Amino acid sequence: RRFDWSYADERVAEFQKLGIHLLLDVMHFGTPLWLKQAVGDPEFPDALETFTDALVTRYRGAVNTFCPFNEPLVSALFSGDFGFWPPHQRKWRGYMPVLSRIVQAVSRATRAIRSAAPEATVLLCDAAENYKTRTKDLQTEVDRRNLRRFLVMDLLLGRVDHHHPLYSWLTSYGLSE
Repeated sequence: RRFDWSYADERVAEFQKLGIHLLLDVMHFGTPLWLKQAVGDPEFPDALETFTDALVTRYRGAVNTFCPFNEPLVSALFSGDFGFWPPHQRKWRGYMPVLSRIVQAVSRATRAIRSAAPEATVLLCDAAENYKTRTKDLQTEVDRRNLRRFLVMDLLLGRVDHHHPLYSWLTSYGLSE
């Protein structure tokens, strides 16, 4: 893949001239059109890792803090649960494959940052949704959704095992051990 860095090069150079220290999101929201299923595409983890390596290699030294993927939970929700964004999946069966690819991509992008610029700071940033209900019948679902807000970070940090409160839920929807 070839990347056109001209727009970014101008801005990074100007920030350096002004003495402004950048924090750079490798990915905020959106993917290239060739990833037909966006963050749910099987090629997404590899694509983000490749792009991260190229970006960090180019700007290491000029940028010392990189966020591999802004708010991965939001992308998982909007792409794999609510169906607003590609691949427009809905409900838990649609959510799990998207979540899995996003977590793999963030992990691989983090590895690419560490490899290309070991001295750089990796910033993991995510949303923290909060659900409430007045309807007792919905409490189990509300509790699950409130636990889910930390799931991307739990998966990235290796906190999901047989003792995790969402373990059986995750594996029942196809996430492998």
